[in-house]
Amino acid sequence: MKNRANGSWMLYGAAGYTGTLIAEEAVRRGHRPLLVAGRNAEKLRVLAKRLGLEWETFSLEDKSALFEATGSVDLMLYAAGPFTRTARKAPSFRAGMNSADAEGIHLRFL
Repeated sequence: MKNRANGSWMLYGAAGYTGTLIAEEAVRRGHRPLLVAGRNAEKLRVLAKRLGLEWETFSLEDKSALFEATGSVDLMLYAAGPFTRTARKAPSFRAGMNSADAEGIHLRFL
């Protein structure tokens, strides 16, 4: 993993309830994901425009799109849900990239 001063990260599932909360709180605190991503282009476009972020739509089942999108990030925060239906689709990440799953837990920003 590359060591970057601000770190570069992607939020997948940003258009959903939990993902939107994470994106809004992160931006409020000065943390800026490199990219908000997910499956719903219209919701992502609106969210990204409102928060001043870049966005991209791709399916986790499209491995080439997944690897292309994650090629420039150190961390992918996975917030796609509902988790009971998406857990088995959660991506296996490329070597050297960290990942975290935000579904099914209570988030607290420190």
